Amino acid sequence: MTHKLRGCGLPNVYLTNGYVNKGEGEFKSVAYEDLDDLYRQIARAISLRAGPLSSNELRFLRKRLRLNQAEVGAIGNKTEQAVAKWEKGTAAVPKAESNLLRILALTKLHFKADIARVVEQLDMDESATASPYFFSRFNDVWTEDSAASQADAEATNRIASNAIYTASETSKTTNNWHTLARFEASTAPIRVKRRDLQKDGEKIV
Repeated sequence: MTHKLRGCGLPNVYLTNGYVNKGEGEFKSVAYEDLDDLYRQIARAISLRAGPLSSNELRFLRKRLRLNQAEVGAIGNKTEQAVAKWEKGTAAVPKAESNLLRILALTKLHFKADIARVVEQLDMDESATASPYFFSRFNDVWTEDSAASQADAEATNRIASNAIYTASETSKTTNNWHTLARFEASTAPIRVKRRDLQKDGEKIV
């Protein structure tokens, strides 16, 4: 059973252990073991994922590095107002600034050995992901639970691969053909025509 970490500003962080539920009812609370180290490991996990940072991830890293928005903007020669828009989610975090902040975080949080992994991912064309982060505590140390994360990623990919989105309908034939949109997990758009995809009074399964 996993526990969703609250209060960190991230909606997708889960713990498999390292926490204790206390009290009952309105007095119920949760105590975490070595929260500072947990946050440090969360920052590392964020820094090692490919793709642009999400608005929440950007804010989390900024606070862990104890930087204000103007200082983050200066890293990529951007304004404080631009960073504010990134954190509000009204503008996407640029890939360049995402990677620069990742490298800075790994350096400041003493994970310099991991910087090479970020460099290897610089040319990867991946969109921001909201896949959950899982963490476990073993021998008094917090670590990302890669097995749980991988299982979740594989489940997400299976769902994406099986999800077919109807892009448009055409009435060019009496069979009411549909144009199928691309599969999200494929590397190139796939367009398929199928006869009798939908008949009158019959649902697509």
